[in-house]
Amino acid sequence: LGPSWRMCSGLIFGLSLPIAASLTLVARRLAPTRPRATGAVIGLASAAAAAALYALHCPEMGAAFVLTWYSLGIAVSAGVGALLGPRLLRW
Repeated sequence: LGPSWRMCSGLIFGLSLPIAASLTLVARRLAPTRPRATGAVIGLASAAAAAALYALHCPEMGAAFVLTWYSLGIAVSAGVGALLGPRLLRW
């Protein structure tokens, strides 16, 4: 599944952190009523944007590689967003 599998998921998660921070600041002003779900969506959206950025520079383009390791990075980011959502999005 490619030689760069060790870096892919971690880099997607790392790239999603600043995007998630800015989305959290915006979402906090909107006063979400379901902070856990909102945190998961913020994590999902930020990781999707980070995966798109990472795809521009990733040497691996195999379907199995992208499906496995990109999805893992996106799932970790969405999970962290769901865990941190109730703390960061309370109003």
